[in-house]
Amino acid sequence: MNHVLVTGGAGYIGSHVCKALANTGMTPVAFDNLSTGHRWAVKWGPLFVGDVGSAADLDKALTKYNPIAAIHLAGSAIASESVTDPGKYYQNNVLTSLCLLDALRRHGIGLLVFSSSCAVYGAPEIEAIDEKTALNPVNPYGRSKLIVEDALRDFGRAYDFRSVALRYFNAAGADHDAEIGEVHDPETHAIPNALRAASGEIPYFELFGTDYESPDGTCVRDYIHVTDLANAHIAALTYLREGGKSIALNLGGGKGCSVKEILSAVERTTGIDVAVRESPRRPGDAAVLVADPKLASDVLRFTPEYTDIDTIVETAWRWHQSFTLRNSRHEAARSLDDTIRPSSQVQGDLKTRRSGAVDLSVVVPCFNERDVIKITHARLCDVLGRIENIRLEIIYVDDGSNDGTDQIVRELVDSGTNAKLICLSRNFGHQPAVSAGLANSNGDVVAVMDADLQDPPETVVEMLEKWREGFDIVYGVRAQRKESTVKRLAYSWYYRMWRALANVEIPLDAGDFSLMDRRVVELLNNLPEKNRFLRGLRAWSGFRQIGLTYERRAREAGQSKYSVLKLLRLAFDGIFNFSTTPLTGVFFTGLITAALSSIGLVLIFIQRIFNISIFGVSPGDIPGFALLALIILFLGGIQIFSIGIVGEYVGRIYQEVKGRPSYVIRSVHTRSGSNRSDA
Repeated sequence: MNHVLVTGGAGYIGSHVCKALANTGMTPVAFDNLSTGHRWAVKWGPLFVGDVGSAADLDKALTKYNPIAAIHLAGSAIASESVTDPGKYYQNNVLTSLCLLDALRRHGIGLLVFSSSCAVYGAPEIEAIDEKTALNPVNPYGRSKLIVEDALRDFGRAYDFRSVALRYFNAAGADHDAEIGEVHDPETHAIPNALRAASGEIPYFELFGTDYESPDGTCVRDYIHVTDLANAHIAALTYLREGGKSIALNLGGGKGCSVKEILSAVERTTGIDVAVRESPRRPGDAAVLVADPKLASDVLRFTPEYTDIDTIVETAWRWHQSFTLRNSRHEAARSLDDTIRPSSQVQGDLKTRRSGAVDLSVVVPCFNERDVIKITHARLCDVLGRIENIRLEIIYVDDGSNDGTDQIVRELVDSGTNAKLICLSRNFGHQPAVSAGLANSNGDVVAVMDADLQDPPETVVEMLEKWREGFDIVYGVRAQRKESTVKRLAYSWYYRMWRALANVEIPLDAGDFSLMDRRVVELLNNLPEKNRFLRGLRAWSGFRQIGLTYERRAREAGQSKYSVLKLLRLAFDGIFNFSTTPLTGVFFTGLITAALSSIGLVLIFIQRIFNISIFGVSPGDIPGFALLALIILFLGGIQIFSIGIVGEYVGRIYQEVKGRPSYVIRSVHTRSGSNRSDA
């Protein structure tokens, strides 16, 4: 099988290149960190979630798939942003490219198609730019691309290495089947923004600069359809495989189109007038950039097919409408009603989804786990990271640790594994931490396990098999526990009592260790209640569930963070969150006590009036003060106990009514270093 590594394969151009590769019989391996790419865009080959700047990620992917060549598309590509943040561009475009080149050299892969840019030319004042035009970039984006081109030439001289640098002009349009298209955040390109303005998603189209030296005063660009661009990459790869020498080539349509002409094409296609707001020029934008594509045509035997601007806009509009519709359907599918009662068509889609490649998220709540977290991470990567057709995501949720657990996990994330760290602002507790992990998971299926390795990762593999068989929830059932006899008896008694009291069917000896389908996770995430007991909610949700028996091991290292009080609180949550039986018990206790008291009073009255013995007890045999004191203490105890039970329910109502979130996220750390805070 001819694998081709496509860095940035989950992005706009990358996904179209992957489709073009698949159409020629090759297998694209989309290598992407998903910082700007999308999982849904990877349809024609495996997705390897990794960072081009990580030698470890590259080595793992290259070893696993042994590609015949690489197509390098990953990088940052907003000219105006590069002026205000040049460091990002030299990091993302230059340093990561050098890391890739070095990895390809180590693995003996000598063919590369590189995504360069017309920005290497700067702003030449000529009608059409050919490859002999002076290279004089006017912004850091263009300079970063030129540096990589220079590196490619140096690698070609020093090693058995050949490359084609494709200097894109302006990629536009979308797949003709509307399977994939352009989705950026933020969106900076003219055509999708004009379509968004036409559809009312944004109030107006912002026109940057109307005083350029061009026929209508707006920027003129050479737009090439993204499908043509993808096919050019196939032609370049074929050229290299046939022995072609290293070369840099322009990719464009050969004719210019101004921004105002783009707006006119959008209005013709959509039938909607586009609102426009004129703004000053953006830094780094040239007035006119049009390609002379003759050399690419001669060398690659490639000619663009879709050069008409109306065709380009029409495909972009068709994709825009399709993507908007899919998003609305996706949101509808995530509603509570659809989650609980999926249609037969949805069920069929689920079976298809489970049979192929799967995204697995593993949520690991952590609180002061510095002694064990590295061991846990290694085990997870070793056991789950090597399963065929499984794309692993590990989500560590640090629940306010004060022993440096968060720093250790941060280092593990930065080491190149597909993991992320969610830091809560304080210690909210185990259940809120798990909830935070579920809310930030992306997988088709999500496993929940503690960091202490008492729940073995190997069992997750068995759970996955049950999930593929059609079960939506697979929960672990503890056959044996490596704990004291007292604890084992207490746990056993509690689960049986909880099951007897609860108003849903509660599985015995099943903790939070489980694996859940995305539908179940979305249902749990959408539930409004704040005081959560997840193993109970999991049972309440219904769906197809099955237990999987396993031996619960002793902690790998460290000490349990559950004190007796915390365990009691957890036990109370299970009972009071899923049963009103205690309130019923209070009612009947009061009723029975009142009835017995009434009977007693009647008997005493009869005894006193008629001076007779009842049950062998005469009036003089009953000491008044002692009996009265015992009765008061007994009834007082019942009252206090009853008030306490009612108080548990009232307290939970109070917590829910306040509406405070069950957790607050201080930061999220991924390999890209992104951080955010939310609730």
